[in-house]
Amino acid sequence: RVVANAAGPLIAGAPFNLTVTAVQGVGASAQIVASYQGTAALTLDYVLPTSGTKPLLPGQVTLSSGIATISISYDDAGTIKIKATDSADSNIQGESSELVFIPASFDVKLPNSTEQVNREFNMTITAKNLAGSPTPNYAGTVNLTAVPENGGLTSGTLFIPSVGSFSQGIATISNRYDSWGKVHFEARDSIHSAAKGESASVQFVPKKLDVSLSPPPGSRAADDLYTYYMGESFTLTIKALDYFDNAIKNYGGQVNIDHTTGLIMPPEYQFLPSDAGSYSFNVEADHDEAPFTLSVSDDQAPAVMGTSSPSAQVLKVQVVVGSAYGGTGQLVSVTVKIVDSNGRVIKTDSTTVVQLVFYVSGKKLSEDSLLPTIVLPEVTTLEFINGVAQFNISSTKVETITVFAQPMGASPISETIPGTVNIGSVGQRGVRILSWAETRPPVKPAQS
Repeated sequence: RVVANAAGPLIAGAPFNLTVTAVQGVGASAQIVASYQGTAALTLDYVLPTSGTKPLLPGQVTLSSGIATISISYDDAGTIKIKATDSADSNIQGESSELVFIPASFDVKLPNSTEQVNREFNMTITAKNLAGSPTPNYAGTVNLTAVPENGGLTSGTLFIPSVGSFSQGIATISNRYDSWGKVHFEARDSIHSAAKGESASVQFVPKKLDVSLSPPPGSRAADDLYTYYMGESFTLTIKALDYFDNAIKNYGGQVNIDHTTGLIMPPEYQFLPSDAGSYSFNVEADHDEAPFTLSVSDDQAPAVMGTSSPSAQVLKVQVVVGSAYGGTGQLVSVTVKIVDSNGRVIKTDSTTVVQLVFYVSGKKLSEDSLLPTIVLPEVTTLEFINGVAQFNISSTKVETITVFAQPMGASPISETIPGTVNIGSVGQRGVRILSWAETRPPVKPAQS
């Protein structure tokens, strides 16, 4: 009779007691043969798997008074039986019940300490005995879980949560992890949870930070340049993206924002769980800003960054009504421009709309007070085309007309410069010369 004096699964490589007894008879009526003095060879009968390479140590036992208890170990995993065979007579033998051996631990290795969220990486899981050597007969299934190391961070999901394809005690798989943060991975046998192991810490970071600016209205949102006006707020949106360019819902990193001094915006931002990987805030400028881009980087992983595109600029703008001259009864063409602080026409503006307002002698003209001598344009709202708009006006009377162009709607343009239309007898720009002669009464001849 061969009995292993241990309860539950046995640990590969860990010593346990084995009792070998010489008996006569079978079952409950079997009696110990106390006179037996001999040596028995100990061999393995493989059950699952059906073959193996690791030996049983020691390989023999000496009985005294028909019994022996020894400390023995088996360095592999799997299910076996231990057979004892008399060294002198092979017909005298016995066999234990099935013994289950499990790994002492699992070694979990990843090639890098930093990985991108949802990018494939290799995981190598090795089933090991107590001495740290692989257990080639291990054929179980291992469950894999991520254990967050950031306080309060919830665990994400592994693309492959379990592995059973062990060969020679080793399994290598390509896996993905869908969440941000520092974690380690734990491996546990799916049946015998005492067999476990864990990886070193791994930091999962975004592939990149997507940085985008809200486009300005209409044609000011050119493919290669966004043009904002001073006093006009725009939105900066920062997204933490995974390998597939999807927002990382649990991203909680701090980002640093590299920006020019004229922009009113925070220098950094700490993402919150409620952001779900995307945060937007308003940006303003208090003076002209030459073409710029905004760069954002992860505070802990500076290589994770993003830059806005296209470039953008901020301009202080004015609406300027040009002065014009013309003769009475003639159409006078008047040009309205939208210009920057240097007087350059903003050619990207084909969106702004202005309302024309006319004054004569300090009085505002309207439909009710329109002078019969003046012919105003049929449409008094103008939309700029490439920063320029034009209208015609005429009068049959010599007079001066002041024209304002007021931006309509919620426009950031606060300054408008009126123009003057001079209507006179000269049909072109020039100087009108007035002349007069003094008339005197005739001189009477002196009387003598």
